[in-house]
Amino acid sequence: MAEWLRQLHPALFVLVIAGLTFTATVVGNIFLSSLISTPPTEGPLKSASVGTRIVMGSLVGPLLETALFQALPFWLLIQKLRLPSYVAVFASATLFGLAHNYSIEYVVLAFITGLILAFAYASVRPSTGRAFVLVALSHALHNAISTAIMYWA
Repeated sequence: MAEWLRQLHPALFVLVIAGLTFTATVVGNIFLSSLISTPPTEGPLKSASVGTRIVMGSLVGPLLETALFQALPFWLLIQKLRLPSYVAVFASATLFGLAHNYSIEYVVLAFITGLILAFAYASVRPSTGRAFVLVALSHALHNAISTAIMYWA
């Protein structure tokens, strides 16, 4: 997909993807808040302790979600069904968005984040473990930044 992503040093890859997902979330939140007057939703860990948020939201969640919403759809759609990468990217993002069904705004923002994560996954040769690790780390950094902002802001 994107050769330039594949060429990045792993640490830079994680920073770029986390930065893109975080920027998309912030911009999307601003845009959606001007269209929809409902208060933003924080997700299932809203009332959890910061320790629980970090462990579940920044470690367990990204690993599980990368397996379910990137690795599994890519394996099934590309390797088994021989569909093009863009189908897997869209399917992955759709599943990722629908799994974050706390509000319509959250689904939309998660879909956009899912597009970025799936595109990143597709760009680093999904058949390698490297794609899984880099996307999971990017997702974990995104969630850790979000947790830090929600907890300390």
